[in-house]
Amino acid sequence: MPTEEQSTPLAPLHRIQLIVRDTIRTVANTFGLWREYPHRPSFDPDSFVPSYDLATVGEAQTDIEETSGPGCSVPSTSKNPTADLLLDWQNTGSELKSNSEINRLVQDVLRHPDFSVKDLDGFDAAHENQ
Repeated sequence: MPTEEQSTPLAPLHRIQLIVRDTIRTVANTFGLWREYPHRPSFDPDSFVPSYDLATVGEAQTDIEETSGPGCSVPSTSKNPTADLLLDWQNTGSELKSNSEINRLVQDVLRHPDFSVKDLDGFDAAHENQ
């Protein structure tokens, strides 16, 4: 019979580390930006903003010049209002409007020789698709 000293050594105990992430993501603002905290914050960063600033309704004063046009609510990013309107349309509504789809729209439709803006007076996609 083997002695205690000659017995096989016991396998080392394996350790398991449990990492709990308590991430918090805030709601996106009008610019599509949000805050993401990997751990629950110890304080509210907006707690120093007076409540009357949080509740103020109206337009903020800004030095950014906006493009004019129907439905255009994004500050101008270039000197080309047509491109601004097209990108504004791309970035509203569905998220399925990729850059390649916008490029295809411009090349295959808007720049096509048979395309006429005047033909779009009274245009209704549902009616045209019937």
